[in-house]
Amino acid sequence: MGVLSKPSIDLAQKIVTEVGFNDRIIGYKLRERTGSMRKSLYSFREVVALLFDHHPRIDLDVLEKWIRRVFSDVELANNLKSIISEALSDKDKTLEIRELMKERLLQCLVRVYEL
Repeated sequence: MGVLSKPSIDLAQKIVTEVGFNDRIIGYKLRERTGSMRKSLYSFREVVALLFDHHPRIDLDVLEKWIRRVFSDVELANNLKSIISEALSDKDKTLEIRELMKERLLQCLVRVYEL
């Protein structure tokens, strides 16, 4: 941990706030009996929660672009892009991205509640 720099107040507030319908991202939970369940995700926090599911499914390239476009978090998006481009399995990429996004979410929650 400790890879990301401290976020600005503006970035922290964006990350802890829900986004509108047009800015949502789609993820999937895989279940044994029902198969793939589509989920509309309206917040950074929901994406992090999905990544902690047993079988999360989300397009990592779309996730990187979503973070860059919706939250303007260039540092996090660049880190995700590096992870995605490495020759790792999808599972390893997802685990690394999950930890990085958890770190950013915790940073932002602390930053917002410092006020």
